[in-house]
Amino acid sequence: MQLVYRALWQESRPDPEASIRKTLSNWSSPHTIEVLNANGDSGLVVTEMRSSFERDKRVTIRVTRRDEKQYVWVDVENFSASPELESMDKIQSLVQDLIDESEKNHGNPKRGEIRFQSRVQIAGSVAVKLIPQSNRKAAIICIAHDPLREEDQKKLAKLLARQFAGSALVVYLPPGDLGRFQNEVGGDLSLYPGEIRIYPPAKKESRNVISIPPISALNIQKTKHEKISARVLQALQSSLVATPVPQVCEEGARLLRGFQNPDNAKMQERQNIDFENLLKENERLRETVASLHSDRDHDLEAIDHLEDQLRNTKRMMQESEDWWRGLLDEENAKRVAAEEERTDVELRFIDFAMSENLKRMRKESVYSISSITEALERGRTVLRKVQIPHNVSSMLEDLEGNQRSRTWGRSIWDALLAFNVFAESQFNGNFLKWCETSGDAFVWHAQNISMRESETVHSNERLRSQRILPVTTDLDPSGKVFMEAHLKFGGSSAPRLYFYDDSKGATGKIHIGGLDPHSRWENTTT
Repeated sequence: MQLVYRALWQESRPDPEASIRKTLSNWSSPHTIEVLNANGDSGLVVTEMRSSFERDKRVTIRVTRRDEKQYVWVDVENFSASPELESMDKIQSLVQDLIDESEKNHGNPKRGEIRFQSRVQIAGSVAVKLIPQSNRKAAIICIAHDPLREEDQKKLAKLLARQFAGSALVVYLPPGDLGRFQNEVGGDLSLYPGEIRIYPPAKKESRNVISIPPISALNIQKTKHEKISARVLQALQSSLVATPVPQVCEEGARLLRGFQNPDNAKMQERQNIDFENLLKENERLRETVASLHSDRDHDLEAIDHLEDQLRNTKRMMQESEDWWRGLLDEENAKRVAAEEERTDVELRFIDFAMSENLKRMRKESVYSISSITEALERGRTVLRKVQIPHNVSSMLEDLEGNQRSRTWGRSIWDALLAFNVFAESQFNGNFLKWCETSGDAFVWHAQNISMRESETVHSNERLRSQRILPVTTDLDPSGKVFMEAHLKFGGSSAPRLYFYDDSKGATGKIHIGGLDPHSRWENTTT
């Protein structure tokens, strides 16, 4: 035996038993109904009506009354091996008839604060107050209006109101009420146009409001109303059959079973019938358990066989994976070696091509210079890493008047290019070392570079002062520094170029301090 449906409400009309019996008789016809009455202590009165309306299916209605409290309690039981009823429409129509009859005769059917009726209620504000209550005893079904299919949505709401009369409050939310409902219940409990949302009865032990995810408008549009109703019933069925009955109803049920009056023959017969039904149900459960055990043993054997197959498959996959990994590693090693060899050849070719191009570019740039002045002006304009003051030479006119001035200008420009490339390279060493070892296409003639003056120049104040030359104040606040590194150009009347290497210092540049004939700077030779 399995309880599959329950409806319970309070009834305020006096002596409703006759009306309920008539409704049940008309509903169950041509099947007969059983009626049993019992009186207990403290004014307890209970009437039970039963009808086996289908094979292995039974509906029981109990009317229990004590003092001012009166309840109508409807249970539907299934005695078949199938755990589900094919349809609940017939049962729901009975409950609807009972609710309609009660309302017609001012019975005011309700459960807690929720009043039952078979009509849709336009009561969004009421629903907002009832949904969060922790003692709410009945479910609430909210149907939001659908602007695209308004009439069809209203028909669905009316169907749900009829089918869930006595079980839930069915509320339709028109456009204005829907907006207020969304604002007041919050996003977690709200719904959108065209949707249906179910709020099962509240549980005392839960602090949170229970709600079932809404049925979407698109889903409703594609589904027949009867199937939507079945989905709502499926969502509510567990809470319906778990509906707790009041204490007075439990006492009435025990009274009817004969527990309080074992001498009553009619009650004893009812108790025996119920006991036989329980024995049949117990036997059916034993057969089901035995069948499940047999199926379980068969399934365990199948699982063992599958596990063996899985282990063998994993082993074969691992062996295959190891073989493929070894093959791929070998091929990858060959490919990497070939790629490295090809890359090395390409890099050597690129280095050679770039070196040749740079040498050609350098040569073309040098041969474009026609004077010392042009070399200096171009250096000031285009070389970012070379600083050339405007007073770098005090004898520039004499140098330009020499027939070799063009040659000297080209050599000076060649040296300035070398300075610029050296400063940008951040080479780990001085300019002479770079020219000797770097192999760069722009290196200058190392044999014509001197990075230091003699000790005589260092110790002789007059000779040393000749080599204190102008620089930018970014290098030295005084605007002058001692320079001893210089470049030599061929011939006794040829110029010398003094420079200061700050390429790794604050300015990051090579500073040119002097460019004049050799005779300007005395030394031990002169």
